[in-house]
Amino acid sequence: MIKGVELNNKLNIKIDEISEILDITPPFLMLTEALNSGDMKKLEGIQEVKNFSWCTNSHLLRQPVFPATLLMEGMLQTMVLLIYLSYEHKNNYSFVKNINFKIFKSIASTDKITHIAEIISFRRGIINGFINSFVEANKVAQCEVIYASPSLFYKSN
Repeated sequence: MIKGVELNNKLNIKIDEISEILDITPPFLMLTEALNSGDMKKLEGIQEVKNFSWCTNSHLLRQPVFPATLLMEGMLQTMVLLIYLSYEHKNNYSFVKNINFKIFKSIASTDKITHIAEIISFRRGIINGFINSFVEANKVAQCEVIYASPSLFYKSN
């Protein structure tokens, strides 16, 4: 069960619980918090770029930008967190089967990224999802993804 704190009808999940659910710790944990409004087909993940000074201080030094690979990892962690919260996983993992990633704008080292993950379909352990990422109101990336969850292969919708 999620231990997050309820704030204005949203479930606020903090970094320690995200780390426990995803079985990842910093520096590989990209999310600092996640918000859910009760719709278990949608989740908002927050990625604070300032937490990644170790890479922004050494990536493209003349015009520092946040690496796209870390952006995509934050998006994928938001989706898999949604999957783990939406379906009973019992400490089993989901695996990325297919990714279609597009980036629209570079991200500065001071930005806060909001990833909005949505489960589009679920059938016998195969989850299709879509993630949009924003800095303020500007869309910076999108990702279509298919996850396979072997522990859920026996389940239907």
